[in-house]
Order: sequence, then C-alpha cells, then structure tokens
Amino acid sequence: MANGLMTFGKPLFIQPLDQDSATQKDELGAVQIRFDRTNGGLLGYRYVKLHASSDAGANGTALGFTDVYHTTVSSKFDGGAAVRGAPAGVSNQTLTVSQFGWIQCLGYHSVVINEGTDGTRGDQIILSSTAGKVIREAAGTAPTYPPLGVLVTTAAGTTFAVQLRIAF
Repeated sequence: MANGLMTFGKPLFIQPLDQDSATQKDELGAVQIRFDRTNGGLLGYRYVKLHASSDAGANGTALGFTDVYHTTVSSKFDGGAAVRGAPAGVSNQTLTVSQFGWIQCLGYHSVVINEGTDGTRGDQIILSSTAGKVIREAAGTAPTYPPLGVLVTTAAGTTFAVQLRIAF
C-alpha cells in the first residue's frame, strides 16, 4: 500500500509523497488533500514532473509551472514571468530532474528556501528570480507576482515557515 489512501480496497494513489520515480505512477496533475495532524489544517499536494532543464529540488525548493496544464514544474525562473507568474508549490522531498513526484501546494511548510532575507509574519511570499528560492513582499503591499503563500512567523536566515496557498 503506497500511501494509505484506499478506495474499494485498492490504493487511490500509487506514488508515495516522499519519493520520486523515473516512471509515471499516478495521473499528472492529480491533487490530494490531507489533514495535517501535527499543525492542524489541510495539506495539499499535486503530482507533477520536474522539467528536464530544472535543477534538482531539495525539500523546500520553490517551483513554478512550465506548462499550461499544470503538470510540469521547474526550479529555474530565468524564463521570466511565464514561470515566476505561475507558482506551483514547493518540494516536500528531493526531486530528481525529469522524474515524477508530489509537491506541496497547500498548508504549512516549515522550510521554504529563501534568498537569505528577513521576513515578518504576514508577509506575502512570491517566487524569486533566483532558482528554487522565494522572496517576501511586505504585508499590505500588492505583490509583483502571484503569491505562493504567507509567512507564518517572523524569520531571518535562509528558510521561511510558510502557509502555502496555491489554488488547485
């Protein structure tokens, strides 16, 4: 049993949340919602393929969609607004280039990688122009790009705790 979700005695999803695979095991773009027993609230995940031109993604790497069907993601945002303007979520595991896996797009994530800037609780988090990272925009300021989520605690350093809010 891959991830514990069952329907009619068969696994609903095959690919575990914490592993990637060279072969597609679930439907691209599939979404699963789970209850977060540790922090409360909901966690949302989307099944995607990491684009061939992307860098591999460690836990907390910010990702943007590279296609209109929201099935392929990349950590490289040098393609400009096309990718920065389409936040997908963050990796919740190590994702290998050109492989398939689940990324988190809804709920609390404690280690979203940022550019090393300070942030204040309530700041909006957007994709940075630096590959795989996010930056903050002050609360109450209109974001330059669609937000990935909201900063949960005031933070300094290279990671933020973020409440992800990517629409399905």
